[in-house]
Amino acid sequence: MRTLLSGLIAFCACGADFTSSANFRVQTTPRSAVICYTVSVADIGTVATWEVSTDPSYAPLEHDVDTTLYSGSSSDNRMGSYASGRTRCFLAGEGSPNLNPMAPTALDGKRYSRALRPVTTYYARVTIGSDTAALSFLTANIASGPLCLQS
Repeated sequence: MRTLLSGLIAFCACGADFTSSANFRVQTTPRSAVICYTVSVADIGTVATWEVSTDPSYAPLEHDVDTTLYSGSSSDNRMGSYASGRTRCFLAGEGSPNLNPMAPTALDGKRYSRALRPVTTYYARVTIGSDTAALSFLTANIASGPLCLQS
């Protein structure tokens, strides 16, 4: 899997930019990205929120992290995420385990895919307390080759 990771400079007048200390590690598939990062000792136990978009302005948000569609979906303590001490991992795309991966029903009663798109650059920003960190990543391509269907 190829992963493109580049830190972006984030600015928030109300807090600090912890992009350089977040130590982002990203693993992508064509439909999702696992973003692991490090938080400060002071932020252990504090829930972080994520914004993920194909636009560096973070608008519009991807359906997977849009809290107007899926309550709590931008939180790094949702199902599918991981936290241990200062290390956290957030799964962006495909939704949480045990959800209908094709298109779960949103708060508005409609169905939306929560998967990311293949070979697409995404911009992500995490906010924890008043601190922010940002990165970009490229989702993987769909594997080429013969398709083997089983009956």
